[in-house]
Amino acid sequence: KLKGNLRETWAHVDADHDGSLDEAEFKHMLEEMGLSPDSAAMDTVRHIGRNSRGRITFEEFERWYMASEARIEIKLRTVFEKFDTNNNGFIEEDEVWRLLRSLGHRCTEEEAKAALATCRTADSPGDKMPTRLAETEDGEPEKSSLVITFEEFSRWYMRSLFWKQQERFCQAEGAMLHGGLSIELPAESGKVGKLWNVATYPL
Repeated sequence: KLKGNLRETWAHVDADHDGSLDEAEFKHMLEEMGLSPDSAAMDTVRHIGRNSRGRITFEEFERWYMASEARIEIKLRTVFEKFDTNNNGFIEEDEVWRLLRSLGHRCTEEEAKAALATCRTADSPGDKMPTRLAETEDGEPEKSSLVITFEEFSRWYMRSLFWKQQERFCQAEGAMLHGGLSIELPAESGKVGKLWNVATYPL
């Protein structure tokens, strides 16, 4: 996965260093940053401004990215992977509230569990989150530990009020575009983190 600030990421993909990418190169860069090729955000690439040669410049990319859903989705995957310490594609449900706080949401553990519990009992199959137990090293289920995949968490998150909060934040920050943006997850950010960790983590 590509790491660094946005300009460094761009330079890594811009092989001929002409300051622009064609659409295929651009989508490849987004995938390398962590965006799923099946994401609806990929479809919005066609709305990005092009130069006289029909290519996307860094300035147009930055303007689009700062206020895009792609930014939220990439950040979501990066934070999830941070909590998936054994790289098996799962995190324990008890960790979800910490993940949400890393995303900048000021929720309690009880609030996070209540929101997830609603999905566990949803009437619609499309909204219902499966119940899956963690496994021991021997492959046996652990009765006390529920786990959740990135796809399940992402689907739940994108239908939640948490997603709407991130959308509003990205749109507001997009209006105040500035350079030197990092795509790395920052360390604990003290008082700033209590408000919005994403202020220093603009993926």
